[in-house]
Amino acid sequence: MKHHPSPKGIFCANYSVKRGPFPPCEQAWCASCCVQEGPIEFVVRQTLDEEGNVIVKNNDTTRFLIGRDGDHLMTPFQCEICHFRNTCMRDPHPVLKSDQLALVYMRRVNLDAFWKSSSLTVLHNCGQISRCLATDIRLGISDMLPPIGPFPLEDSLGMKAAMSVLDKSLDKGSHEKTVQWATFRRTRGAIANCHQASVGGMSDRVGAYEKNKIWISKAPTFGFFFSRFMNGIHKRVGETVIRDEPLAVDVMQHIDEHLHNKWRSAHEQEPRDLVKLLKIARQGMWHLGGFCSALRGEEMIMMELAGTRASVVFLT
Repeated sequence: MKHHPSPKGIFCANYSVKRGPFPPCEQAWCASCCVQEGPIEFVVRQTLDEEGNVIVKNNDTTRFLIGRDGDHLMTPFQCEICHFRNTCMRDPHPVLKSDQLALVYMRRVNLDAFWKSSSLTVLHNCGQISRCLATDIRLGISDMLPPIGPFPLEDSLGMKAAMSVLDKSLDKGSHEKTVQWATFRRTRGAIANCHQASVGGMSDRVGAYEKNKIWISKAPTFGFFFSRFMNGIHKRVGETVIRDEPLAVDVMQHIDEHLHNKWRSAHEQEPRDLVKLLKIARQGMWHLGGFCSALRGEEMIMMELAGTRASVVFLT
């Protein structure tokens, strides 16, 4: 039995189908029922104004927390029960903590994949599907839209890899409670590398002799579902950019006082060490020039190298 799309609610692509030894999962939700559950507090980045107040976009207080009508019409969707069967080839045990934790992870992965698209985009897409179905009925056209399921009894969407990325995102961070996007996204690359280095991980290649080639990879991390998941989790956790601290005036005054004391001490010595005095003076000019020009440390080094390059005389 093939499951054709419906614009209302969120339906598992396998909800009415017997797959292998398993009965139909019969999982279907209204949008407000498909919510994040479990004991884990997943990070949801909030947008703040200059005063630290939370900015709510379009009065949407449920961003990343619930599903929406028609999400399954934009994202390949299998419920966590079906994903568990795909990855473990059995039903989850109601008492085993690891099984229940895996279900929590799978629900979160699905929600992240959903929220790659904004609520307005999902709403408009759902409306267009409703219009297509109305045309189907009015004109008597059958199978205008393709079936959304069932999926094979295997991890064809890359759920196991997505759970690994999600678990890495919960590690303790240096600047915040959990690690940043730039850290946990490396898990995706590591999994892709491992798949491509394994037997059967690479397929045909496209290109010409002595030119760049495009490799066809079978790694699940390059799939459509996994790409939506990575975009969704990036939107959810956001990024915190730790910039270099500016050099404050009081710090510059302290540096100036310190170098002045070193200069006076070296100047009073007999005989005077002119090399040492020149070094102190250059150091003071380096700090003062960078501060007055609003240049950061690495920019000062680049400026010096640029000046050195311009002053080099090439002998032919």
